[in-house]
Amino acid sequence: ILLLNRMMQHRGPLLKWTNLVNGWQYRYCILQMDVGILSYYTTPQKARLGSRKGCVRLKNAVVGVEDEVSKIFTITDEEGKTFHFEARSNGDRDHWISLLQNTISQHSVLNLASGDILAGGSLQRLTEPKDRGGGGGA
Repeated sequence: ILLLNRMMQHRGPLLKWTNLVNGWQYRYCILQMDVGILSYYTTPQKARLGSRKGCVRLKNAVVGVEDEVSKIFTITDEEGKTFHFEARSNGDRDHWISLLQNTISQHSVLNLASGDILAGGSLQRLTEPKDRGGGGGA
């Protein structure tokens, strides 16, 4: 079962925008594709201990990118809260986005039976100024 759980996850470092005072902070992220949650931790050791800093629930979420050359992407959850992340490279960003979109789509399809019209899993281009700022908490 542990091996199956590992196969349903993607792990790795991302920078997360916290606030104007603290700016971009290192976060070790774990995407749990089976439950539709992206959890983030201050270190890999904290992840092993289960000491989570926060999480993004991906049900009905939308992934966005600033532009093709930026390593930054956003996730806006179904409550409208936007989380800003920066990958190590464009390729790494694209890999995270692909996995996030697949996870969002998987959880969105499951919800179609309830009659909801879902926007989850779509890639949207942001039209806001490129200020690298924004919400998302610590």
